[in-house]
Amino acid sequence: NEVDDALSLLGATQPSPFLKAAALRPERGGRNVHMIVLESFWDPVALKAAGLSTDPLDPAFRKLWKAAGNARTLSPVFGGYTANAEFEALCGFPVKTDAVFFEGRLRRDVPCLPRHLGEAGYRSFASHPNAAPFWNRINAYRRVGFEQYWSDRDFVLDDMNGEFLSDASLFRQVLDRVGPELGAQPVFNYVLTYFGHLDYPLNSARPEVIKAATDNGLVQAYANTVYYKSRELMSFVKELRKRDPDAIIVMFGDHLPSLGWNHGGYAESGLLAPNRSEFDDEMFRTMVATPLVVIDGKRGPIKTGDLPMYALPALILDLLGDDRDTMLRFAARADDTVRVRPLPGVHFTLEGEALTVCRSGELRPACEPSLAWVEAVGVLKRDLFSGEQHALSAAERLRGLQTVELEADELEAASASSEEILPVSDTDV
Repeated sequence: NEVDDALSLLGATQPSPFLKAAALRPERGGRNVHMIVLESFWDPVALKAAGLSTDPLDPAFRKLWKAAGNARTLSPVFGGYTANAEFEALCGFPVKTDAVFFEGRLRRDVPCLPRHLGEAGYRSFASHPNAAPFWNRINAYRRVGFEQYWSDRDFVLDDMNGEFLSDASLFRQVLDRVGPELGAQPVFNYVLTYFGHLDYPLNSARPEVIKAATDNGLVQAYANTVYYKSRELMSFVKELRKRDPDAIIVMFGDHLPSLGWNHGGYAESGLLAPNRSEFDDEMFRTMVATPLVVIDGKRGPIKTGDLPMYALPALILDLLGDDRDTMLRFAARADDTVRVRPLPGVHFTLEGEALTVCRSGELRPACEPSLAWVEAVGVLKRDLFSGEQHALSAAERLRGLQTVELEADELEAASASSEEILPVSDTDV
């Protein structure tokens, strides 16, 4: 059937090589995982025409990011729809539409990263200081396996920038709650920030320190937001690494910030054309690439290169040495040489530094394999998240069939070989 065909095309029926970077697990059952999703977090220094008075990013973050090879994650969205970035980072499948996956397409309980880790004894916590039902998060977080969800009603709103709780306060309160849990069962600590959201307000405790030469007020407001956001992040990461030195810490921006209509500040600096129909190939990558830092415990930051956001769950499992069967490796595995980034009306592939953009309706031989991949992933997504979930058992069943076929082939080959060497007598049984 089409699910089996999709699994075979993706290679999901084959064993995957694992990094085994953390093959020796602590006796308590696993290293903690901290995933920090940063609202609209991006590097404004790329805005060459903005005339920023200084680099907004904390030098400590700049140093850490450089040690990670200035890696980037490739988001499914631009300027909004954070929930689709969340879905990819938690469930390992790409989103290629503008609709919010959490709201209409996540209809089944699924073994996304929180549930997969939960089955290995992890406790899982989600923190986001926004209204709990927004983007259907109450239901979505339950379906992907979170044990606990803390929303705006669960936090003391003591340091507000406009309507957004500061990252400093959020991180402090998360540490107060999760910190005592770090020594018992392993923990998956998922934090989605809210500060950094359009239109980038700051309170009196955060005066503007960066000036911009552009008339686009959003650019200056955003640069100052990043100034504080990056410093509050690094204070949190420093404390996390002190308390939990063996932990895996994954931090990344959910999407690029909105900087005005028709790509505003980006168009001013030539990073993006005002209209997507005018994009050159590189602009599609620019539009979705945000900073990514993965810290592998005491090994420090690792160089992942540019990774689609849906590849993060498989990477985390590799670093944990978790080789259990999982749907989280169906769409992305450590040995992939080609990465595919589906987007509305287009997808692009990365093979090393080579970028290939495939627009809908174009018939190009170079795009045929990746188009088949996108279609196969779509089949599995429908099956897993709103269908009968045949794929959850199909991979194991197909591997079993392949093993039987392989053994049959080996027996046949051995039989043929023995017939060539040994004469057949009437007494052979």
